Amino acid sequence: MFPSGGDWFQTHRAVGRRMVWVCLWLALLCSAALSCCGVSVHDPGQARRPPTPRPETPTTVPYLGEGAQVVSDEAWGSTELLPAARLTDGLTVDNLNRAPSAAFFREHYRISEHVAVSWSGGYSQCKPGATSAEYREAVVHRINYFRAMAGVPASIVLDATMNAAAQHAALMMAANGKVSHTPDPEWYCYSEEGDRAAGASNLYAGVWGPRAIDGYMEDPGELNYHVPHRRWLLYPRTRVMGTGDVPGRSGFLGANALMVWGPRSLARPQTRDGFVAWPPPGYVPYQVVYPRWSFSYDGADFQRASIAMSRGDEAVLLAVMPLASGYGENTIVWQPELAVGVAPQRDIWYTVHINDVRIEGVTHDFSYAVIVFDPDAPYVP
Repeated sequence: MFPSGGDWFQTHRAVGRRMVWVCLWLALLCSAALSCCGVSVHDPGQARRPPTPRPETPTTVPYLGEGAQVVSDEAWGSTELLPAARLTDGLTVDNLNRAPSAAFFREHYRISEHVAVSWSGGYSQCKPGATSAEYREAVVHRINYFRAMAGVPASIVLDATMNAAAQHAALMMAANGKVSHTPDPEWYCYSEEGDRAAGASNLYAGVWGPRAIDGYMEDPGELNYHVPHRRWLLYPRTRVMGTGDVPGRSGFLGANALMVWGPRSLARPQTRDGFVAWPPPGYVPYQVVYPRWSFSYDGADFQRASIAMSRGDEAVLLAVMPLASGYGENTIVWQPELAVGVAPQRDIWYTVHINDVRIEGVTHDFSYAVIVFDPDAPYVP
């Protein structure tokens, strides 16, 4: 028997209300299930925005990934070859003497400190923007400081096109809180220009500007036992680089992308010592002496090489790292058991011996002295 009149209407209105509530509950349950599975509903017309940093995304710890390895000029986007640079073209230093090395540190390393970044971009709009000309100059000046100390041509210049591409790459690293030389197209703030630049760059998340250059020279982390970033920074043939810098803000880490593979010379330029070492022979401020030491020589075979270090008459314990090619010049890396980052009370002399290095089929031995000192303190006998 069917209800009649108002009773029928009231009954169906009540049923309708129940159906609405059931649908709402089902929608909420589906949304919760999708969220738990990491799935989100995205409007195809909505621009990608940087995510709020998640617990699994590093938000406080700087991260330097592995170094970029050469595959081909086409993959790296540069086939331009230039004449070899001369040692006298850029910064030079007499670091075999204490006073000039100390003055060079004060005048050409510290000049890069405390320069305003003046970034014109933004995370929310995925806008790479640019930094001030003064800030970019501070970055390249820090690069040339290290190159001059290492005895390679210190006349690196920045290219505007490479700067712009590196800026895109830096934004991608900063917005996603991680680094990759082959970023996923699903990354926030992804761009093809940034992707291409990332494959030709040193990348550092959490550090930008001149401090990133220090980080590349230090090359910390288990992945960087062969100091690939340092090797690209000191590569003698390089003539031009590009820097992209995005400061950290609003919970984002910030990043640097330094395009290190660009216009360069086919011929290897003359270097001060023939080899390229860090720390180099001579007086080296303790602030730029890092745990890993390195010795590079173009085309050298280090398979049978041995390394010994001493401090006066006392041998220094050290561990030789596995060899790795494809990053600038052939290099051997070792880690001596030394304290770093601590101002010495007086100058410390270390002697380095590298024996049985094969160069064009001939065995060579190398010896040099590194004097670690405090550039702000007077000489103490």
